[in-house]
Amino acid sequence: MNRRNVSFLLLLSGVLLLTACHNNIRQKTAYRLAAYTAAAGPEVSSFSYPHPMYSWQPLGEQALVVYVNPQRAYLLNVSLCPDLPYASGIKLSSTVGQVMRRLDKIWVSDSKFPCPIERIRPIDLNKLKNQSPAMPPK
Repeated sequence: MNRRNVSFLLLLSGVLLLTACHNNIRQKTAYRLAAYTAAAGPEVSSFSYPHPMYSWQPLGEQALVVYVNPQRAYLLNVSLCPDLPYASGIKLSSTVGQVMRRLDKIWVSDSKFPCPIERIRPIDLNKLKNQSPAMPPK
């Protein structure tokens, strides 16, 4: 086997490995979104937002979960926000201590464009905890 063939096979192996990793991440994100969606209650128009945010987790380009404290979380659906899955941080707007759908927005750390909040649903954390693990089979 000549040098060119070896280089090509190494490059092809790398591309296949990256593709497999990317698909695995997408699959895990889809399972997490399904778990949070299943544990989410009916839509609400707003929620109380004490600063600072406790934590957050992206669930794809159009959803994230925001924990206002360890016992209270909300599933937020936003307009298409392509940088959300890769964000190192977000900012969440609020109006007089309330986050309101269709009025408030999230900003992804390095993006100049806000992502409007379209839907807010409280998460039943006990229901989420009691669900079977929301991870795909290996």
